[in-house]
Amino acid sequence: MMEDENGQAQFKSIFVKRQNHLKIIDLNGGLIYSGKISSEKVTDDATESDAQSQSTTADDSDVSTLPEYKNLTKNVDIAGLKITVVEDNANKRVMVLKDENGHEQYKSIFVKKQNIQKIIDYKGGLIFNGSL
Repeated sequence: MMEDENGQAQFKSIFVKRQNHLKIIDLNGGLIYSGKISSEKVTDDATESDAQSQSTTADDSDVSTLPEYKNLTKNVDIAGLKITVVEDNANKRVMVLKDENGHEQYKSIFVKKQNIQKIIDYKGGLIFNGSL
């Protein structure tokens, strides 16, 4: 935990040693960084110009354990799409699904406490809004 001058926790870091994976979380704003680290350099899936909204690229094996994944695959043909987690905090997780050209096709918004998911088709609008 990293605290401010008043002793209030502001940031939390999580390090998974076996995978050399580091997460830094702003307790007020959500995920700041998620990526693999090494003694030589830090690598992540976000660009430097996008430092405010860090993202984590996930393949199907990473996201398949998430509670909203089954419903996502039921409503969207995910073949050939790259799933990127663009926000993941205590309240919600947002994933964007992009085609092979990097164009956004779908967005999934999962509200954790209410167990509610919205799936949005960028071309056709809302395709799912409900409880899981």
